[in-house]
Amino acid sequence: MPRSLTERDQRWEAIREILTKPGGRVIVEQKNLLAELRKIGFRVTLSSVSRDLRDLGAYKENGRYVLPPVAVASPDLATFFRNIRKVEPVGPYQTLITTTPNAASLIAQVIDDSRWPEVGGTFPSANEKVLVLTADRKDQERLLGRLAALMNKT
Repeated sequence: MPRSLTERDQRWEAIREILTKPGGRVIVEQKNLLAELRKIGFRVTLSSVSRDLRDLGAYKENGRYVLPPVAVASPDLATFFRNIRKVEPVGPYQTLITTTPNAASLIAQVIDDSRWPEVGGTFPSANEKVLVLTADRKDQERLLGRLAALMNKT
């Protein structure tokens, strides 16, 4: 279990970078990723690397670990997102979600419970709006991609 959510988020960001870095090392076994993470200062075990890969949705393609282009959503999670009517960036690192009437709290709770690493916090209104904060532009783009994927599954 991670010592803190922040530590896990930092590790996940490092894993994303390792697996997607152009010209970077090809990771064909979990022990390769373990070595890369240890090189940059993470205290990890093979078990934690395995869980991280699973939680990030990583899979093997052509003999190497890759990440899905957009986070893959379970159909159960996607059903909640039928209540979303509109998603739009409204400022740097701020995304506004418009929901069906009275669904804002539900959507905010589902996002919070999902513990998406790119989400800093959610702020539901009393009725139809949820403001979602992210730490940076990259996280906001990940959030927008994830929400688009979830909305397309409904």
